Amino acid sequence: DDVTDAPLFVRTAELLSERASEVNPYSHEATLFLEVVPELVTILSNSGEAGGEDNDGGPRHHITIKQASLMAIERLAQALCLKTGDERVFKKGTSVLFPAMKQVIALVTSLSNNLVDGISWKSSLDDASLNDAEIQLLSTAALCASTLVAVLRARCLSVLSKLVKPVISSLSSTNAWLSNNLSAEQIRHHKSAKLAQLALLRTLVSVAETLPQFAVPYLGSLFAPSALPSRTLRQDGREDDAVVASMTERLDRALAKRTPARQLIPVASKAVASCLSKKDVIGDWQE
Repeated sequence: DDVTDAPLFVRTAELLSERASEVNPYSHEATLFLEVVPELVTILSNSGEAGGEDNDGGPRHHITIKQASLMAIERLAQALCLKTGDERVFKKGTSVLFPAMKQVIALVTSLSNNLVDGISWKSSLDDASLNDAEIQLLSTAALCASTLVAVLRARCLSVLSKLVKPVISSLSSTNAWLSNNLSAEQIRHHKSAKLAQLALLRTLVSVAETLPQFAVPYLGSLFAPSALPSRTLRQDGREDDAVVASMTERLDRALAKRTPARQLIPVASKAVASCLSKKDVIGDWQE
């Protein structure tokens, strides 16, 4: 809430995560740790927008608290569920992690809408700007979602479209924003934009590797010129570019190896034709 000290909360969440990594997933203590997740989810649902003054109780205060909560949920899921691969542990964790997944998706959707609107309403991409606080929170939420997809697997199918659509939309908008020549404004936000690309790609990798047969409905939008084929995902001039390019290649491999060929080839062929037909209009793509 507004009176919570952000640095203290962040440190408490970090200590909780560190201790969870040492807990036996089959112990009663692990159950107690999982019972903390609903409390963290409640924090995510609290109001508080980015972009205001950095005062206690202000928007950045809420951002800091929410980022710490997301990181704690992710690490608890990794330590207590993902690493074991045990069905008993999975069933125990699902009851608290699925509601967490729904709230994380709601946060991703809200932040994605803000990002897309903030870019698209400008008269040109040169005039558009990114809100660093919100895009960093979006990145953290996307990474948390990627872990929850890996843990919940088929259990998250009912909400998968609500996650994948805003993730692809955010990725496309970020790519389009980065595709222009770097202005002073873009240079200032470049690091946050590259972080967003990496986190959004990681979420898509998790879907493609965990639920490949259910990723097919989203391939059309993913293969749009401004999405996966974008040159901004395949650069190697800077260290952050190389990391993003590596994650992009991982997504390429996951789609190629795990998606049924009879479903992948028609969509890929249509996407290539679409890119070629728009080459003179949208040049920010790479075969």
